[in-house]
Amino acid sequence: PEGLPDELANIGAVSDVRLNGASIRLRLVGDFDPLIRRISGGYIENMRIEEPSLEEIFLAFYSDGKESD
Repeated sequence: PEGLPDELANIGAVSDVRLNGASIRLRLVGDFDPLIRRISGGYIENMRIEEPSLEEIFLAFYSDGKESD
């Protein structure tokens, strides 16, 4: 739904929310529960959870939130 990326970005543990067509990609640190509760009212076709790579962890730790894609 329209506005969902902004709503997800307002969840404390969620950051880097990006919309790509019908897909949403985000970074979640911590508890899944607030995110799951927010999206539970809609139809979820697919959900993939990935652990960050060592490079992503390094960049998140040493860069001031600036990541180059």
